Amino acid sequence: MRLYQAELYKLCHKKSFIAGVLCTFAVILVLFVMNVWQKTSTVNGITYHGYAAIQTDKQITATFRGSLTDAKIQAITKQYGFPQKVEKYYGLTDANFLNRFVMEYTSDGYIRGWDDYSIATKSLPLAETALGQAAASANSEILLEYYDGWNEFPEIYMIGMVMVSILVLCTVSTTFCAENQAHTKSLIFTTKEGPSKDTLAKTAASFSLSVLLWLALSLFLLLLHGAVYGWNGLNCLTGLVMDGYVSPYWQLTLLPCKLYLAAMLSLNLLAILELCGITLYISARSRSAFQSVSTAAVCWAIPICFFFMLRSIYDTLPSSALAYSVLLVLSIVLSLIHCMVYATPVYLINQNIIWELSVMDNRSEILPVYIAVLFACSLCILCTLGAYRRYRRTPEK
Repeated sequence: MRLYQAELYKLCHKKSFIAGVLCTFAVILVLFVMNVWQKTSTVNGITYHGYAAIQTDKQITATFRGSLTDAKIQAITKQYGFPQKVEKYYGLTDANFLNRFVMEYTSDGYIRGWDDYSIATKSLPLAETALGQAAASANSEILLEYYDGWNEFPEIYMIGMVMVSILVLCTVSTTFCAENQAHTKSLIFTTKEGPSKDTLAKTAASFSLSVLLWLALSLFLLLLHGAVYGWNGLNCLTGLVMDGYVSPYWQLTLLPCKLYLAAMLSLNLLAILELCGITLYISARSRSAFQSVSTAAVCWAIPICFFFMLRSIYDTLPSSALAYSVLLVLSIVLSLIHCMVYATPVYLINQNIIWELSVMDNRSEILPVYIAVLFACSLCILCTLGAYRRYRRTPEK
């Protein structure tokens, strides 16, 4: 434990690390506050802005919360009417959460943009709407809760995870190579702990720091959204909260949003663990901190190039003169490679990674997710074991 604490202190006591952590949380807080300031709500001719608009929408929604019914739709329409004003670049400017919801999902109107909309004139029975039909076919209940604001969580979280990934790269990459650079590894291995305990302590400290960074950012952003927007919206359908689209042919849109967020947080944790394992392996094989950091950064970003290469191959395959059987085999192989690319740390933190994995296989939305998770776990374990063997057995040069 003493050795573990010493290694953990060595990783996080640097001023650059502390400054990076503070910068990360400051950026997240600024982005969150900017999103709050942009909220508006119009109730009885009075327009509220920022936090006041959120509180107003939460209060009026509390009256109608619960299972969505035709009676509630009629009551909302009667009390608040339909939005009527659409301004250039801004969209609806006289709407609140309730009448905007009714217009988008249970009326004859729509708004796809400030230059593509139709003002609603009447509400429709829930059974005749796409939302009602999708929920009925999947035997899912439609809950009406205030969920506005949670759709912004994935984007801010992704930005924060990019900054956390950079912190992990810059910090963990010095775990093993620092001893090689200072020519002190042989001396450390002569202590009573020996190479095995020293290597285990460095590895444990690196993973602990990575998990703590992920946990701190996740809790910080979750608590911010929960305190301002409330937690009830996470019980609503994922399609409503995140994308505004619900389909019986896309089961992901019909799941409770809290399950979607749990899956997203889990994939981000896996990304950080995988990145830590890869960085440890690179650090164990590097002779200097600069070599380790630069190599780890390149390995972190290089899957983006593979992604664009795969896209170009996908675009050229339909116009090729290959036989159908050959095209089928190629598509299966390319799909597996695609899943492996998505399983890399830089893509697992993507805000749309779950959606993109779920559409890769129309027959089973969950299979690509399993493949990506299995590959990421395997790579993390192999890199960690490789780093352990390399550092404790390779003589210092």
